[in-house]
Formats: sequence, structure tokens, C-alpha cells
Amino acid sequence: MHHLINSSDLSQHLSVSDADRNSALIWLAWLHLDRHQPEAALDILDAVLATMPEHCTTPQEGVVLNMRGVALGCMGDLRKAAESYQAAAEICEEYEDMPNWAVAQANRGLLCVKAGANGLAQRYLTDAVKLFSELDEIGHEENFITVLLQLGQNYVRQQQLDTGKGCYEWALLLSISAGLLECQLIATRHLCQLYELECPDQAQCIKYNQHQIRLLGTMRAQRQEAEALESLSQRFLSLGAERAYRAALDYTKSSLGIFIDLGCKEKEASGWLQAGRIYHLLGQTELVDLYVQAAQDVALSTGDTKFILKILEAAGDIFFNSCQDRHKAIPFYRDRALPISGRSSSVGTRLRLCNKLTELMLRLKLYEEAVEFAQTALDISVSLGEHLSERVAYHRLAVLYHCLDQYELAEHYYLKTLSLCPTPLLFEEETLYYVQVYQTLGDITFYDLKDPYDAAGYYHLALAAAMDLGNKRSQLQLCTRLATIYHNFLVDRELSLFFYQKARRFAAELNVRRVNISADQYYSRKGY
Repeated sequence: MHHLINSSDLSQHLSVSDADRNSALIWLAWLHLDRHQPEAALDILDAVLATMPEHCTTPQEGVVLNMRGVALGCMGDLRKAAESYQAAAEICEEYEDMPNWAVAQANRGLLCVKAGANGLAQRYLTDAVKLFSELDEIGHEENFITVLLQLGQNYVRQQQLDTGKGCYEWALLLSISAGLLECQLIATRHLCQLYELECPDQAQCIKYNQHQIRLLGTMRAQRQEAEALESLSQRFLSLGAERAYRAALDYTKSSLGIFIDLGCKEKEASGWLQAGRIYHLLGQTELVDLYVQAAQDVALSTGDTKFILKILEAAGDIFFNSCQDRHKAIPFYRDRALPISGRSSSVGTRLRLCNKLTELMLRLKLYEEAVEFAQTALDISVSLGEHLSERVAYHRLAVLYHCLDQYELAEHYYLKTLSLCPTPLLFEEETLYYVQVYQTLGDITFYDLKDPYDAAGYYHLALAAAMDLGNKRSQLQLCTRLATIYHNFLVDRELSLFFYQKARRFAAELNVRRVNISADQYYSRKGY
């Protein structure tokens, strides 16, 4: 374009009007805008304006002013851009240049969106929609669709969801009619997001996601198609029904096939693992190990230690988060992932694996083996200075030693856990934890260590926390135990009567028939 406009041959041998030369310059300015060179475009457009008659407007001037507004907007001068758009709109209206008038109004609306003036933006965008909808000639559909989508977003932000949805659907129908696949895809994605986040509707969301996948297949955008298939698989998986699981499996296998063709090893490994997870949910256990092994083999072929650890842990999670075959998680955590995390200095992963192994072995009643991993989790937490993880590790050690009938150690670790709790207590959950742990300590001391005096102390602390919480059922339990201890073991009739009366009051409020503070039940249960 530079060569054409500056060619001496052009001026010597061809008769070129000012309008034709200006048209060429406008195209040149547009090319500069397209290359993100707004300053160069503005210089050309200003030069064009300077050649136009001062007191006589032309339709071409409206086009130049509109493009000038685009250049100024790209440069961040929103005020001058708005002035240029307004001047363009007035000229286009005067000459009834409907296409450029629609574009000018649309640009004013988009500029207002950029400036955060949503009310004005909606007004100008609505005007643009009216103008575009009155155009008979083709070629303006893409601009029209852009305006509809932006207007739809404005309505959605204001929670006018039906109107926003209407704009999106109109944009989609228009893009289908015009055969604009890219616009179809954008409009479909807006509708997917609308039905996923703003007005959740699983059926509609699935329908538009399926349409998105068909579009991506037509456009041969394989990577995006595979990722959309992955996403749709997750959506069916969240429905929690066998039929949905089978649909999720089909979509997972389709995405897996594409990732294998594309040579995306990490995505391939994740696909094998996801299929294994779904087979586990479907109860087809004979296929689970096959798919999980394939995921592990592909992950190892990447040579990426971080990714290998992620896949091995996720493979263990399939069984860890299940109610069947939980023991199968142990080899993945203990024998495969944990050694790699140690060699690669992945301390965070090592801590997480130790916590999972502790929890898993606790559920499987492998208490002695669990102690080793709980202790390792404690050591790592202390070294990292992660106080919450440290508290969790102390609590698990306390539970494990309690299960192993090592009561002094259980008491020691419960007290260590409580010493790390924040003071003052901020949340009800923290207070409830105090109630439960102090009650457990009271039970250990009373039943197992045969020390009613210390047990009474722990029960008092539990009762104080229960009173703060306002938990009447816990207060009934604790008052009953204190009344029993003071009546039968510490022989303090006054305190026994006090706690007995409190227990009776709570029992009446909770409609519990009677309060038993005799020692017989404790003798028979705990061997006093």
C-alpha cells in the first residue's frame, strides 16, 4: 500500500481522484491498526482529514473519524476517542450511512465498557443492535455478533440473565446462518459459561458443550476438541449416576485417542488414569489395574519427576477415596511415590503422602505401621514450620497410640495437640474440638489409667468448652460423668448433687428419660 500510494507512476500515468487516494490511505491506516501500530494509523488519518473540505462533510469523513476513534482508544486516550466516535456517528446519521453508523455506535459502546460506564455502554450497544438488525446487505454479521455478545455480557453482569441469554442465542443463530464457525464457537462458549456459572442448568450446559465439540471437530482444532471432551467427561462424572459414568467414559476415551495421536504424553497419561477411575466407579475392577498401569507407564516415559509423582499419587487416590479396595492405594503411596518424593526433595508431596498413608492405615487398622508415617509427617511439619500440619500429626499420633492401648503416649500427644491450638478460640469448630479432645482425655484417664481425679479435671475443661459452645447434649454427658465420679469415686456429695441436678435439667430439656450415675455400668464396662 505504501508503494502504491507513493508511486510516481501512479500520479503520472493514472488519473486518481482525491477520494480514491483517501480510500487507499484509509486502507493503509487500517493495516497499521491491524499490526497494533495506532500512532502510525492516527498520523495517516489526520492527514486524510486535513485534505477534506473544512465546512462540508462527506460520508468518507465519518469512516475516517470512526477509525480515528479506534486508534485513539488503542493509545489509551479515551476522551478524544469518544469525541471522534460521536462526530463519526453524527456524520453517518446525517448521510444515513447505516453500516458505519452501526459500527460507530458499537465502538462507542465498547469504549464505555472499557471505561467502566456500563449504563452508557448498554445504551450505545443497544442502538448498534437496532441499526445492525435493519441492514439488508450481507457482510456485517461478524460486527453484529461481536456487539450482541458484548451486550449479553453486560446484561449478565447486571443479573438480567434472560436478556443476556437472548443476546447470546441471537449471536449463535446469526453465526450459524452466516456460516461463521469461529463466531459460533465464541457464542457457544458464552452459553456454556452462562449455564455453568450464572444460571446453572446441567442439561443446557451439556447440550452447548456437545455443540462446542462438534464445532471444534469441524474446525479440526484437535487439541481444543480433546480438552473440551475432557471437560464434558468431568461434567457427566459429577452427575453421579451409572449412565452418566458410561457417557463420561466414552468422552474420556475419545479425548484419550486424540491426545495419543497428537503425542501429548502428559495428557495421555491423565486420560488413561481418568478412564481407570471411571471403571473403578462402574465396579469393573478387572480393567482398573490395566488402565492405571498404562497411565503409570506413559508418565514414566516423560521423565518428568514432578508429573510422575502427580500421576502415582492420583492413582493411589482412586482407591484412597473409595469405599472398596482401599488397601490398593498403599503400594502407590508407600512403594512408588514416596521413594521418588524423597529422592527429588519434593517435601510438600512427601508430607501429603505421609498424611494419606497415616489416614489410610488408621482406617485399615494397621496401627503400628501408621505410627511411622505419622511421625515422619510430624517431623516434616516441624521442619517446614507448618503449625496446622503439626497439629494434625500430633492428633493422629494420639489416636494411633490410643488404638494401640499406649494410654500415656496417647495422653501426651493429645495435650501437645491442644497446646498448638490458637487462643482465644475464634470458631465454633475449634471449641467443639476442645470439647471432644478433653472428653477423650477424661475417658482415657478414667477408664484406662484409673485416675478419677485427673479425669474430673479433663471433664471440667470439656464442660467449660461445651458451655461456651452452648451444646446441651455434650453438657448432659459431661455433667453425668462428673456427677458419677464425684458420687462414686471422689465422694464429694455436694459436687455430685450439683452436677446431677444440672444433668437432670439438660435431660428434661432434651427429653432424655433418666440420668444414671451409678458406678455399676462403669465397673462392668471398664473393670473397676
